[in-house]
Amino acid sequence: MDPIALVPTPDTLPAPAFVFEILGAATLFLHLIAMNVVIGGLLVGGWKLFRPRTSTKSPFWKGLPHTLALAINLGVAPLLFLQVTWGTHFFTSSVIMAVPWLLVVPTLILAYYGLYGVQAGWAQKVSAPVVALLLLCIAFVLVNNMTLMLEPGRWIVYERARDGLSLNLSMPLVWPRFLHFVVACVAVGGLFQAVQEGWRRWRHNTVVRERRARGLRIFAWATKVQILVGIVQIVVLPPGLRSQFLGKDLLLTGLVGLGALLALGAIVTGQRKLLWPTVGLYLGTMAVMIGLRQALRVAFQRVPGHLVNLPVETDLGPLLVFLLCFALGLAGVAWMVRLVLRAGREEAA
Repeated sequence: MDPIALVPTPDTLPAPAFVFEILGAATLFLHLIAMNVVIGGLLVGGWKLFRPRTSTKSPFWKGLPHTLALAINLGVAPLLFLQVTWGTHFFTSSVIMAVPWLLVVPTLILAYYGLYGVQAGWAQKVSAPVVALLLLCIAFVLVNNMTLMLEPGRWIVYERARDGLSLNLSMPLVWPRFLHFVVACVAVGGLFQAVQEGWRRWRHNTVVRERRARGLRIFAWATKVQILVGIVQIVVLPPGLRSQFLGKDLLLTGLVGLGALLALGAIVTGQRKLLWPTVGLYLGTMAVMIGLRQALRVAFQRVPGHLVNLPVETDLGPLLVFLLCFALGLAGVAWMVRLVLRAGREEAA
């Protein structure tokens, strides 16, 4: 069976593909930040629960259900943009692993309600790890789908088993990519703790300063591990792709170098307890990593029906209306986030 025969005919795009790739990257950036805060908050906060004298009513849990709701909504946009440019391959891989893919929604619902239980203090030593595990299971399924769609040659598994249970476990990239996400969550969990303490009105209090410093230390150490896992991700790539990230393609190599420099800078500022420079370097690193992720996706597949070959029939009217609605939606989300943060600060004061 020719795996390419499973690929549907791509639809005509109303604008060049790079427009949707940029929009997808921008919305994925926002989604990952929110998702990392939730999972990282659960991992770091859950670890703190097993330390003596840790209050189950800690403000560390406040806002996580709201953040998860925000992450879910922000995750819809990059998924839709992915379907525009990579729908032919994404839908095929989703069918091959249909059962775990369809279980994402009920698992997410359970995690969302469970997070309210964590916030309310219901058996947190059990509920916090369970909710974190549920969200990490979803992340693992997503990693499998996002990598399976890149290699049509692996779709031959559909001929051997059509039960919808075929994950992409044999691809070397899957495990380091998932591990990279988990470690990123731990890093952001520490940074989230530091930011929470940095916003407090009594932030010069000795206890608050120590908590902020502890969060930055967690971020710095987790980022060191992330660099190692990132190296593994490059090493396990097919030789032809690996060479592009290690000198053959100057743009991709430059992005790898820039990402490494930003990450090292974040480690240094974190160890020096410089909160806001660390936050800025983290955001810069995230942006570069997402750019590399998009570039890797393009590099994996340069065949008919892919990004560089999609048919385009320019129609700017609907696109401009969409961009206007998109901008208004982001403004509305920013306004709501601002209200939630202000309420949290007033309550803390």
